[in-house]
Amino acid sequence: MLALALIGMLAVASAAVPAAPPAAHRESIEGFAKDAWSTSAGLPHNAVHAITQTGDGYLWFATWEGVARYNGVGFTTFSRMSTPALPDSAIATIAADRFGNLWTGDTRGNLGRRDPAGRWRFWGRAQGMPRAAINRMAVDDTGRVWVGFDRLGIGRLDPDGRFTVLRGPAGKPITVLRIAIDAEGRPWLGTLDGAYRADPDGRLRAMSAELGLPPGQAMPFRDKAGRIWLTAGSSLYRVEGGRAVLVFRQPDGKRFSDFLHATNGDLWLGTENDGLLRVKGTRVDHFSTRNGLPEGRITALFEDREHSIWVGANGGLFRLRKALFANLRAEDGLSGNYVRALAETRDGSLWVGSSKGLDVVPPSGVPRPVSLGPAANRVSVMSLSAGPDDLLTIGTFGDGVLQARGGRVVRRITQAQGLPANHVRAFAQARGGGVWAGTQRGVALIDPAGHVRLPRTHDLPAEIVYALSETPEGLWVGTVSGAWLWNHSGVHRIDIMGAGQANSVFGFFHDPETGDTWISTDRGLFRHRRDGQLDHIGIERGMPVDGLFQMTVGRGGSAWIGSNKGIVHVCFKALRLAADGRLPRIGPDLFTALDGLASAQSNGASGPTTLQRRDGTIWIATAEGVAFVDPRRLAHFRFMSPPAVAIESVEADGQPMTAGPEGAYVLPAGTHRLTIAYAGLSYLLPQGIRYRTQMDGFDTGWVDRESQRTAEFTTLPPGTYAFRVQAAQARGAWGPDKTITVRLEPFLWQRSWFQLACAALVILALWCLHRWRTLAMARRERQLARLVDARTAELRQQSHVLEEVAQEREQLLDRLRGQADALEQLANEDPLTGVANRRRFNDMLSHVATVSAQDGRHWSLAIVDIDHFKQVNDRHSHVVGDLALCAVAEVLRHAAPADHLVARLGGEEFALLMPDTDAVQAARIGERIRTAVQQRDYRGIAPDLAITISIGVATCAMRGVDAATIFQAADAALYRAKAWGRNRVVAD
Repeated sequence: MLALALIGMLAVASAAVPAAPPAAHRESIEGFAKDAWSTSAGLPHNAVHAITQTGDGYLWFATWEGVARYNGVGFTTFSRMSTPALPDSAIATIAADRFGNLWTGDTRGNLGRRDPAGRWRFWGRAQGMPRAAINRMAVDDTGRVWVGFDRLGIGRLDPDGRFTVLRGPAGKPITVLRIAIDAEGRPWLGTLDGAYRADPDGRLRAMSAELGLPPGQAMPFRDKAGRIWLTAGSSLYRVEGGRAVLVFRQPDGKRFSDFLHATNGDLWLGTENDGLLRVKGTRVDHFSTRNGLPEGRITALFEDREHSIWVGANGGLFRLRKALFANLRAEDGLSGNYVRALAETRDGSLWVGSSKGLDVVPPSGVPRPVSLGPAANRVSVMSLSAGPDDLLTIGTFGDGVLQARGGRVVRRITQAQGLPANHVRAFAQARGGGVWAGTQRGVALIDPAGHVRLPRTHDLPAEIVYALSETPEGLWVGTVSGAWLWNHSGVHRIDIMGAGQANSVFGFFHDPETGDTWISTDRGLFRHRRDGQLDHIGIERGMPVDGLFQMTVGRGGSAWIGSNKGIVHVCFKALRLAADGRLPRIGPDLFTALDGLASAQSNGASGPTTLQRRDGTIWIATAEGVAFVDPRRLAHFRFMSPPAVAIESVEADGQPMTAGPEGAYVLPAGTHRLTIAYAGLSYLLPQGIRYRTQMDGFDTGWVDRESQRTAEFTTLPPGTYAFRVQAAQARGAWGPDKTITVRLEPFLWQRSWFQLACAALVILALWCLHRWRTLAMARRERQLARLVDARTAELRQQSHVLEEVAQEREQLLDRLRGQADALEQLANEDPLTGVANRRRFNDMLSHVATVSAQDGRHWSLAIVDIDHFKQVNDRHSHVVGDLALCAVAEVLRHAAPADHLVARLGGEEFALLMPDTDAVQAARIGERIRTAVQQRDYRGIAPDLAITISIGVATCAMRGVDAATIFQAADAALYRAKAWGRNRVVAD
């Protein structure tokens, strides 16, 4: 009872501060990221009546506009508009059995079942169902379905299909609002008149009075251990030993509408109009619309297999899921979400500076604003620093520096007190006491008495300061344009521009183990060793982003760094190795909204923006509040189990297909496009799930689909294939295959039996054709034999005549051949000399030029002219001239090689075409011919007749020179022979 009283007092405390959750945020690190859905996000209706999860991993939601299936990314609605159509869209209740079936009940009394293969079956009035609205249902371990009706009690559908109605005592009409099956398989009923139980004899037994419950409404619930819990008004009971033991009572009298006993022991209670309660040990947490909860009555509570809590309400769907990061935001009590600075004092209080002021989060976890004086409504906090005596120094956007103790401002320091500027973005505790302040116009020291002391050097930058840190090396100053180190030897500018093209500095981290200083910049990290060496680690070395804000190193040896694109987590030892040059690339994580961050944008250029608290948790200032993480939980979320994969749909040319009796999807012949949709059924980080697929018999290996949830195939030949898909979490291993069989039917002409039949028919046709031809030939042979016999005599008689005709034909052919030869000779020979004529010469010239050009061989041409031939005609006669031409032609024919062509071009001009003859050979042949012509005896023609000739020779020694060019060259050479005195050979 003492524990109950304590819980009650905590509940009173909860009700007293509804604006902020009383849970300690330090413990809420194990807590939740929040998500909400409504019709704008795909829900068919905002009112969610019931939630369940089937064996394949899908989540289902009952609404007034159908039952919605959720795969982590989107909703698929089954209603009267879907195929097949449900009898009614107003689904009041749903349940899942251990066989993987989904059961639905609607307001018209129809019961539906969807099996794991996606087939629906319905029971209505035609199947014996009463005409009454179904309010609730439950399925026991034997497969019996218990159905709660409006004013008709409860019914039972047995596995054999029989339906039985169990009515209330003395026929009293009972409206069943809730059903829970206890460990013994007995249904407990929740009604407006109390709790009932269906006993094995089929009678309904009133239980409220027997259990000691107050009169009125009582609703039963079953936990995972099979125990029955009851809500009655604003009280929660657990049934033990035949009595109802009070576990929790809401002191304000607000009624409970639903209950869930979570796997971790948390008790979740939905209310009629006051949101959601979580009872965790002796602590009570309250979730309301301020936390994102939908408005209206809580109608359904459900814990899925990944232990997320789903909340159905009249105003929509809400989920509390486990995530690596949790967030402290305005909805949790902060003054503003744009957080710029964090600090922790010795009492464990967290101080949060934002654009809307300063908040303190004490160990109780309830944020409250801190008044900063008359300017509280306009003070924008830029920086914080907690001193060893818990003096909190506060830097502002334009109000200078404030110092507070215990949440009360004790000192204000502005330009009037000597501060260089009232815009202060950075602090560093001074080793000699006091605090260094980084302003818009440089650095100043505020001593313990609050006096401002300016540095006695003009070498420090007088510009906006983003980061400060005092280490044993000296004072580090980071500004918009670089980094400086001020120590006993002077002011030293650190060349981060030369080392890595960096400009702005956002933070410093002192490594106490090595004495090195790490510098966060707009171009990655730099390590400044004590010996002055500067090492750079940027995106080229594996850093996921350029701009990095303040870094801290947790107890586990991991570095945590804010950025504009998420929170970078990397092993600090790996950073050291990379800076030493012993590790080519680091392997960081980049945590984003998928990991629970309300915003991936961390804040920088102020600070501290990254803080390790005394309990080891890491807190980071972001654009949407403070994100925090317990590094001990990192391994669980980094290596999550791979999700189960479900095949959502198979479409052939856009038409949905269903699996056949053997589980195979049979596609019609001629299917051009096969589309398979699948989903990894994990709801923690569904956007980060990766997929890969393989179509056995088509793909040669796994095809990486990244986050794509469909696979398309457009060139599948007919055959049977196994489609396999695997899923993995963003940083996890691949899970087991989900495999389906796809059979693409062939056309008739593509089937084996048809092809064999066609081959057999062809063979039969060929045999028939052969047989027919054989018979026809035999018949024809007999006919021919008779015809031959009949005509043999006639042929013998005609043979003599034919022989004579043949002889005459041969004689005629001989004459024709002679005439043809004569015609050919006339066409190609000079009629006077008997050598080739101009036509024959032109044909052979073209042929020789073409063939020689193809083969790359030399050829030559000689043009021969009889010297003073006109005098022969004039002195002797034309008859003598003709005889002289014939004599010269005869000399040419005999003196030239056999394969050379001698031709008369006209008048006294001849040509000698010499294939395969180079220039030397051609000149030698020309000289031999000239000598032969000169030495011949012409006295038989005329007593004093002497004849000489002039010869021009040209040779084609390269490709690309045509016949006309060679002819012109030979003609030019002939001209020179005549010009030089005749009776000579001149080569071109």
